[in-house]
Amino acid sequence: MLRHLSSRLATPCLQRSNTLLTNVRHFRAEIELARMASQTSPGPKEVEVQVLAPLRQAILNRPKALNSLNLNMVKELRKLFAEWEVQSHINTILVKGGPKAFCAGGDVKGVIQDVAAGKKSEGLQFFREEYKMNWEIKNLATPYVAMIDGITMGGGCGLSLHGGFRVCTERTVLAMPECAIGFFPDVGGSHFLSKLENNLGPMLALTGYRLKGLDVLMSGLATHMIPSDLSIAVEKRLQFQCGHALTDVSHTDGITRVIDPGQMVHDTLVSFQPLSAFKTEIPDDSVFLHINEIDQVYGAKTVEEIIAGIHNQIQLAEEYPNPHYRDIKKKFWEGQLAGINKGSPLALKVTLEQLRRAGEANMDLRECLIMEYRMLQHFLDGPTFKEGVRAVLIDKDQSPRWEPATLEEVTDEMVAKYFEPAEEELELPLAKDILRGQAAYKEWYRKRFIENEDADAEQQRARL
Repeated sequence: MLRHLSSRLATPCLQRSNTLLTNVRHFRAEIELARMASQTSPGPKEVEVQVLAPLRQAILNRPKALNSLNLNMVKELRKLFAEWEVQSHINTILVKGGPKAFCAGGDVKGVIQDVAAGKKSEGLQFFREEYKMNWEIKNLATPYVAMIDGITMGGGCGLSLHGGFRVCTERTVLAMPECAIGFFPDVGGSHFLSKLENNLGPMLALTGYRLKGLDVLMSGLATHMIPSDLSIAVEKRLQFQCGHALTDVSHTDGITRVIDPGQMVHDTLVSFQPLSAFKTEIPDDSVFLHINEIDQVYGAKTVEEIIAGIHNQIQLAEEYPNPHYRDIKKKFWEGQLAGINKGSPLALKVTLEQLRRAGEANMDLRECLIMEYRMLQHFLDGPTFKEGVRAVLIDKDQSPRWEPATLEEVTDEMVAKYFEPAEEELELPLAKDILRGQAAYKEWYRKRFIENEDADAEQQRARL
């Protein structure tokens, strides 16, 4: 009896010890490799790696370019994510930037210069790799934490908003300003913008409005918020907590239960959430002070109707009885008008149609990225994107000469052409095929995947 009881208690403990020993060996080997790599590295890397036990960090390191992504960075990030995903002892991936920005976008200036030099295929390669990375992030089994502290725009949104944990701070400035350079909100913008409530997505897409701090959390684009000065403490806590999620918890009843590291990450982030995240009153500088009017104005079917609605809101603001809120509302809507007027007429109409199609068809991210890859090729073939990048990023005269020059000149037929099949199609695997592969090497994910499959089968039987 005693011998049987002792064997029951010893077996799970022995299994746990062996698992810990194996993982410790993994960590020591990787730390030594990282140390050797740092000694032989010729200089600072654009993507730095930090090994913190079961936590892996990818740190964007182009501060002079506000950590804008280039092709080499995208390739390196894809390689790192793929390597970390298949290693069972790694249970959290964290991506961050600094000091002023998480990531200010993609290197579209370089793309346009490639296209102008007759190297369209090279320019296209950047977007192809970037869109594939966006889809891979969405389907990671390993919990993915993006610390969106500071400027986060365009490609930075693609690098963060498709992950499970998007952590903003009071310093976060998030925007999709593509229409101002004659482009459209890509990197899956069709997906995450069309999902926002109260027509906040069209407003962000057409005006390039900058969401700040708490508004990023309230919009749903961020999942958590922490004070920026505690970011290092959060990383250390994640390192510690995820270490506990590394092994199974063995109970005296002889049953081995799998800990979900995603729950560990969530609990850790919530413990650092500031009190400001739970405020019930809306600050004067919050976009949500105007959310009802935004819902009404940006629910219009055409860009012309939206602009008319903005003019109407400016007039209503001037008649507002409370002088304090009169000034706030007038300033906000005048800013909306200035923002939408910066955009290319063609890009504005194509963008509104893009979000309409994604929303009405309830497209998933994969469908959105495939559509955006078609749109991208049409934009690269036309003059609008090139002129926008020239005016804003190359010559910096801020005076683009748009073709067509007015909204009235942009016809429905011109807009429809941007959604037609292009020369090259983006090939992305189905999500279910990715999930089956992940379930083979992530034990906590295997448990979740099997449960989901059982639930899906039960739902199908109920429908029959």
